[in-house]
Amino acid sequence: MKPMKKYILSIIVCSMVAPFLLTSCHRKTEENKITYSENAVFPDYEKINFNTYQISPDARLSDTTAQKTIGQLLQIIHAEKYFDMSQPDTEEFRLWYKGIKDPSAILNVNLRNGDITINKGMAVYRQDSSTKALPKGDAALRIAKEYLQKLNFLDEEKNMVVAHVGGVNMGVHSEQGKGEVYEKFTTVRFNRMLNGIPVFGHSRIILELAEEGSLHGIIRQWPPLSATPVKGESLLSKDDAGFNEQVQHVG
Repeated sequence: MKPMKKYILSIIVCSMVAPFLLTSCHRKTEENKITYSENAVFPDYEKINFNTYQISPDARLSDTTAQKTIGQLLQIIHAEKYFDMSQPDTEEFRLWYKGIKDPSAILNVNLRNGDITINKGMAVYRQDSSTKALPKGDAALRIAKEYLQKLNFLDEEKNMVVAHVGGVNMGVHSEQGKGEVYEKFTTVRFNRMLNGIPVFGHSRIILELAEEGSLHGIIRQWPPLSATPVKGESLLSKDDAGFNEQVQHVG
């Protein structure tokens, strides 16, 4: 009888994973402190102008626009036959499409903000071997940008920064205690910047590349934004009448 193997799918985030695991096992009890760079410059928001940003109404997708975008994506990713496109499951403003043969295949679209997630699944990548000809480093980044351009997902360079180039691995452990790690995909993640300030939360694009740089999956959470200018003199100072009332109201 063949020894039973246990498959573990793990995402390699970056070289900081190992130190993080080590430090997480030895928690420090000292008080948390924020240390700023000696060169940090803090603007006086009462004297400068700046923008606030909101998701633009243009982010909403009609059924027709959604179908067109999905069709283009399926063609580029070579996944036209992976999903049942005839009758999606609906959940409020989301459309979910089922994989025809592989239940791990994913396709959904958010009509409210334009989010799209697609992945061709793991069915053909379950073997005990690494995916051949996986692009790495700068080559993976170049291929990812080419796909973004084809899909019209490429934003201005100043607003789109490379957050990480990593991968998805599969670990195999046998009853004899032997272990192997197989490289399955390369991932490239882009984050958003606005006026040089990193955007945290709902703004990312992740591309998953397979053999010879083929696009295997993508997560797009990059809604268009509208900016509202705010002048420094319009802000309430703590010395202004009504400041405390406004703070209490917001709180």
